[in-house]
Amino acid sequence: MPTHEGFVATLKENGMAEVVIQPVNAGIPGASARVNRHVCHCVADGSIVLMEAINRVGAEIGDVVSVHRDTSVLIKNAAALLGVPLLSLLAGVIFTALLTDGFSSHMPTGMISIAACLIFGIVIGALIFRRIPPGKPAVIEKIIEKDRKGGLGADRNPFCLVESNSNCSSCGR
Repeated sequence: MPTHEGFVATLKENGMAEVVIQPVNAGIPGASARVNRHVCHCVADGSIVLMEAINRVGAEIGDVVSVHRDTSVLIKNAAALLGVPLLSLLAGVIFTALLTDGFSSHMPTGMISIAACLIFGIVIGALIFRRIPPGKPAVIEKIIEKDRKGGLGADRNPFCLVESNSNCSSCGR
């Protein structure tokens, strides 16, 4: 269960708060330094995530907080959106192999049956996904620093203004 640090941007009704999470390091979190050397840091530095969390500790706007999120629902989502379509695609390939005598004849018919099974799997996966409960909401577990001054990225340039420069050399990174 991941824990993230961010600051409270707004307080909502029913004890909820909107927390802004901004990565501390440039690049892709968790990726090696070799991979991050090839990432345009213009995009990665300015990325933020807005998360709605239960405010049990009484955090105020501007407080730096630690937010805890349950990720068990992600496995269910991946199973519904990836597993079901892949299983139906596999079923379509097996059905087509039986239908076309091991892919030796009637290939247009085989391609149509594989595509139909894949589309069927995508639809069933989407229906299952819609019925999966959203899981537990994120929870603010502790206040790290009271009343952060400056708000979002006051000391950073959140956007790198690069005009059609594909190698991102104007970032200065």
